[in-house]
Amino acid sequence: MVPGTQTGSMTLTTGSDTLTVVLSGTGETAPGALSGLTCINDSMTGAGTDSCTVILTAPAGSGGLTVALSSSISAVSVPTSVTVASGATSASFMSTISSVTIAQKAILTAAASGATDTYTIDLGAAVPALTLSAASLNFGSVTLNTRASQSVILSSSGTAPLTISSGTLTGTGFSMSAVSFPLTLDPGQTVALQVGFDPTDVGSVSGALVLATNAGTETINLSATGEAAAGTLSGLSCSSGSVTGAATDACTVLLTAAAPSGGLIVQLSSSSAAITVPSMVTVPAGAASAGFNAMVSSAATAQAVTITASVGTMFTSLTLRLNAAILALSINATSVAFGDVEVNTQATQPVTLTSTGTVPVTINGATVTGTGFTLSGAGFPDTLAPGQATTLYVEFDPSEVGAATGQLTISSNASTNATAVVDLTGTGTVVAIAVTPANATVATGAAQQFAASVTGSSENGVTWTVSGSGCSGTTCGTMSSAGLYTAPVTVPSPATVTVTATSISDSTTSASASVVIIPAQVFRATSPWNTPAANLPAVSYSPVGTAISGSVTNPSISPWSKAGWVAIYSAQVTDPTVQLYFNPNTWTNIANGTWLNSGNSPAVEATILASSSAAWPTSWNYYSTTDVTGKSQLPPASYHLQQNYYWTPTPRLPASALPADGADGHLAVFQPNGWVLETFATIRLSNGDIVCGYASYTWSQSDGTGFQDGRRASMIPNYAGVIRNGELTSGIIRHALALSLPQKAIARTINWPAYAVDMNNSYSGSAIPFGALLVIPANITNATLGIKTPLGVAIANAVRTYGAYVVDSTSSGSIIFDTEAGATDLPPWSSAAEADLRSIINALELASVRPGRDSIPASEIGADAAALAAQRH
Repeated sequence: MVPGTQTGSMTLTTGSDTLTVVLSGTGETAPGALSGLTCINDSMTGAGTDSCTVILTAPAGSGGLTVALSSSISAVSVPTSVTVASGATSASFMSTISSVTIAQKAILTAAASGATDTYTIDLGAAVPALTLSAASLNFGSVTLNTRASQSVILSSSGTAPLTISSGTLTGTGFSMSAVSFPLTLDPGQTVALQVGFDPTDVGSVSGALVLATNAGTETINLSATGEAAAGTLSGLSCSSGSVTGAATDACTVLLTAAAPSGGLIVQLSSSSAAITVPSMVTVPAGAASAGFNAMVSSAATAQAVTITASVGTMFTSLTLRLNAAILALSINATSVAFGDVEVNTQATQPVTLTSTGTVPVTINGATVTGTGFTLSGAGFPDTLAPGQATTLYVEFDPSEVGAATGQLTISSNASTNATAVVDLTGTGTVVAIAVTPANATVATGAAQQFAASVTGSSENGVTWTVSGSGCSGTTCGTMSSAGLYTAPVTVPSPATVTVTATSISDSTTSASASVVIIPAQVFRATSPWNTPAANLPAVSYSPVGTAISGSVTNPSISPWSKAGWVAIYSAQVTDPTVQLYFNPNTWTNIANGTWLNSGNSPAVEATILASSSAAWPTSWNYYSTTDVTGKSQLPPASYHLQQNYYWTPTPRLPASALPADGADGHLAVFQPNGWVLETFATIRLSNGDIVCGYASYTWSQSDGTGFQDGRRASMIPNYAGVIRNGELTSGIIRHALALSLPQKAIARTINWPAYAVDMNNSYSGSAIPFGALLVIPANITNATLGIKTPLGVAIANAVRTYGAYVVDSTSSGSIIFDTEAGATDLPPWSSAAEADLRSIINALELASVRPGRDSIPASEIGADAAALAAQRH
């Protein structure tokens, strides 16, 4: 088809008729479609515009063609569309480009009638930068009040305009000009900055010009020296105004200002041959002084000498006084006594020689005579200036026991005492040490003074140390330099430490003392645990020992072959805090072996925690107890002292603390503030936390009775009366003992200081209630009882003095004296030990102390409340 207007005809013939139809029309070319997109620049840096064009395959049709436009990033913006005019094959538009700090690509897209085309423009990062023609300016020397100037070229060397917001100048005398701020430089543009220096004072000056720009901070370091005009002669000085004997005196000529170029020559002279000086001295260019030495000869008589300095007609002078020379030497001792010195041990004493004349004295030599005496620290000849001293060291190293004598002879050129003699004495001995007391028993935290006597040496000082096989460092205790031993707050295991005194004069000689550390008493002094039985208001005594013995299958220390009744620890403020969890199932699962007191596997620990809670039923969580009728009950509110004063689920616990073995799993931890955490059926987790069935806090300075919320069936604290580690070693137990009897020996009654009894246990006794005090009468001696072992002696003495309180029951048929878990001083079990314990049990008598007491008087509660008030969180 050809574009343009066309005509034609169509003829139709039917029979004899003919019909002609005239035809006409206009041919039109097909409209063009989108075929391309292009821009003048395919890459740009910084802000600007780029001319772009859309291209069609053919001219646009009637009405033109609208092409939609878009950009892939916001840094390049384009119109939403551009229209190609009817009959045109292209249309242009402008892309507006913003400056970017990171190089990136922009993709422009044109779309029309289903056809699209793209064009990519690379955007370069626009970064401002400053280049300096010099990083530092040195103006050199500039005469005062004369200005010097230097320039620095500042160049915008980046790809974006550089803005210099400020220029800060420091340093006295510096200035800048020719540029004002703020200043903007396009890339490639430069400017010259003038820096001036006009000194007002002599000396070096430093400064800096700091330029703050949008490209960072640049610093130009500045330095210069202010220089004064040339000076003239102004003075003469020497370091000494008077001189005695031969010497060198340092002197100086002074100018009013710095010497000129080439320096300044100053003439010198002396009025006497006793002092000689150079004929001249030159003050260097730029300097204001020059030194020289005046050589002084020793003078037999006092005299005055004048030194003169001159430049042309200008002169100045000074006078030096020469004193007469006197030779003298003094010695600080006429005799040296070494006293007792251990054989084959060297002792040293100093002898000081001092020049006490007016001129130096020369020591020509020194010699020593006498067996065992020697001399050190000497070098001869030795010249001492007036007032100067030197020390000779005389040594005495005896080879045998006995007295020794000798002499130190000193020769010099002194005018008097030219040959001096110092007498020497000493005695060879053998060093020995004795420490008193040789044995001591010290409670935790208490102190014991030791003394050491040293013989065989004039040095009687010693150094003190303490050590032990079950401790190290301060866990063994501390020793002062004066021999005062202070026991640690926790009994080490074993509980015996050694205190040693070592001779300072002979480190191979020492002596030691043995110290047994026992726990300090807990509870207040009036507590029944710390009060001798003879001081208690006893109503009556009645023998019960034989009846108890008849019900016992095995008297023992609790339990002889296992860990002990309760694990006791003292926590420090440096120990970590742990979480205390409540779990009512610990006793049962420990008893049947499902759970362990410690060392459970991760899976078992997860099971334990799943049934545990950080929330506690109450803030006191009592043990399951009962009244005498068998009905379960909790103590009345008057017994809940601790709930009003102290409870924390995050106690401090030493990393080594573990509960006692077994289902009871007793644990007592003394807190730094004096409260004691008591737990029952206890499990220590691998992360240090505690899970238990019962927990409470008791006050360590209370009276230790049942109202303190203990963990035994009697409600007495579970650490009360326990035989602590170290007490059997020392043989000293300073408190009443805790006694557990078979159920068939205990009556279901309660006596102070107990408050409760076990639920669901069979008590068939008739005479001995919970809390009963059992004692050995004072008139029954250990010899009468036939006690043979140290164990028996320690327990018998404690039961005779303080007694033993019934605090719990045993299901094994044994009578048990409760001991601390992990105690290392339990002796091996023997038939002799068992015989001693049976003798003690058979001698027991029941002391009725305040019978029937089942409440705490208000006066005692008030006293405890006052004492506890200061211990709140």
